[in-house]
Formats: sequence, C-alpha cells, structure tokens
Amino acid sequence: MLVREIKGLFFDATNAKVVMGGNLKHSERLLRKALKLSKQAEGSIWPKVSAYRLAHLLFRNAKNTGDLTEILELVKYSENSESEYIKFHSKLIKFAAIDRLRRLGLDGFDKKLIQTQQEILETISALQQVLGGSKKLEGGEQSIQGSHFNLVEYMTYMAGIDYLPLLGVGYSEQNKLLIDGTHDLWRIIGQDGPIDEFSYNHEIGLIELNRIVRQEKVDGWYILGATGIGNELHNGCSDKPDKNTQRITILNEIIKSGSAGAKAAELASLISPQNYETEFDGGSREKPGASAVKKHRARIKDFFGKDLFVKTSEGRARTNWALSSDVKIYGLVNQKHLR
Repeated sequence: MLVREIKGLFFDATNAKVVMGGNLKHSERLLRKALKLSKQAEGSIWPKVSAYRLAHLLFRNAKNTGDLTEILELVKYSENSESEYIKFHSKLIKFAAIDRLRRLGLDGFDKKLIQTQQEILETISALQQVLGGSKKLEGGEQSIQGSHFNLVEYMTYMAGIDYLPLLGVGYSEQNKLLIDGTHDLWRIIGQDGPIDEFSYNHEIGLIELNRIVRQEKVDGWYILGATGIGNELHNGCSDKPDKNTQRITILNEIIKSGSAGAKAAELASLISPQNYETEFDGGSREKPGASAVKKHRARIKDFFGKDLFVKTSEGRARTNWALSSDVKIYGLVNQKHLR
C-alpha cells in the first residue's frame, strides 16, 4: 500500500509539472511528500527516484546558495541508486549544482567539479552496458526528442538561464517514468492488468518487478520483450526458468484478459496466425494453433505444479481461459504485447 501511495503522488506531480501553466509548487509539495514516504520503503527504488525528480524540479527556479545546496544533497542521495540510469543523471544534476555554486564564488568547488566530471565518465561505461543490453533485446530505436530535450534541460540548469521557454516541450502522453533515449517502453502486469500508470525503461522496470516479487507471495513472474531474446518465465520455486516465448505469450494474454478470460481462438492465432480455429469454424478437426495452445497450457501446468487456468465460457471455438483468482503472477511486458 505504501509504494502504491508513493506512485500516486509521483504520477500526479510529474504529470502536473509538464503542462503549460502548471503549478510547480503543487508538484514540489507532492514530490516532497513522496520522498518522505519513500524513506519508509528503503528496499525499493522509489526513495532514489523521488529524490532525483525533486532535485530535477527544484532546479527550474534555483537561484541562491540554499536552493543549490538542497539540490546537491538530494542528488548525493539519489546517485547511490541501484539503477545506473538514475545514478548517471543524478551525477549530471550534481555537476550542474556544483558549477552554479562555484560561480556564486564559494571556495572548494573547482576541485569538486573536476571530481564529479570523472564520476560521470566512469558511470557512462556502466550505463552503456545497461542500455546496450536493452538494445540487444528490443532493437534500440532512438527517440530524438526525448534525449535532446533532456540535454537542453541540463544545459539550461548549468547556464542558470530562464526555464520558462521549455515549459510544455517535454510532455509525453506515454508517461514514461524516466526517459532514456529509446522507445524501450515496458509495463508491469498483474492479475488486474497494469499495476500502475507508468511505462518503464527495461532496467528500472526489472528493479521494480523484483521488488514486487520479493515483497509479495507470488506464484511466479515473467519477462516478455518485443523479440524472443531475454524472455523468461519463473515459478518461484526453481532457479531454472522456462524460456519458451510462445508459452510466455499465451500466459501474458490470459493474464491481460482479466476475469473475462482470453478467447481460445485468439490464443491460437498468436501461435499459428494463418491456420487457427475461429469462432465460426464448425468443423471437427483441431487445427495447429489450437492444438499448440492446449499443449502449452499443459506445459505451464507442469512447470508450476498446479493448474493456473479456469474456463470462463464453454464451447470448442468460443472457450475463454482466465487466470485462477488465487494465483499471483506478475510480468514485465514490452509495449508490443500490450496492444
């Protein structure tokens, strides 16, 4: 419940701040509350995310030593995140805050600026490995607007010039939690569909999925990307995952469908799109797609050691399959599988 409340505050704050004429003080209050609450959830990524986003927001109007010192303290905290992405961008803000304090005439900041520059260079290597792995998984398409807008923000912060011309430019309806320069968008799926309003990058989505798996008594979890590379299904008892993409795709479709269940014919079309049994097929022959789905369901049952699925309607072609209400499975799912 605590993390859900933090996410709600974070969602409201980060959406409000990008709208033209938005109330930045309101966003600031929400983020401060999220940060305070998140300190009680130290086992999660949210304390560092909240500190980073608050520092990011405060820099819009930062003018004096007190403003910049608070920002510096926030990013010193957030740069210790387990996420290389948050670590890297926290250090960029840290560099900007030190540069501004240096130009205000404070002693000792020349050395700190050079030290932070070196830290950024060292962090780039780790970040490239994370993003490189993500690109191997999902193709690595580049989002020019996202990466360039963030660079303009950082340049504005470092120069100390007015932020006002940038208001509204960075708005995105996709509400990605943190922009990393790619179209690598993921959602976390549970029994009732997406568990929150955010699209994640792969790294942070995986960290959040792992938190949920640790904190809840789950039957299993899975990763389903845009390609077959990196897809895994875990049952919570064995260290050996099932890497069959077709089985994971079927399980994901059934979970996505909620209590209504997924149509057998639609599941079959995922496996054998050119030759599957439709709702209007009156023949008796079981076609390849339907047969494959049946076998995959049986293999999933064997993998978990129990039957996960229930019928929500009857009929050969019209049968619907849903996840049993007493089963908890969560997935990190690429946007390709959410349409």
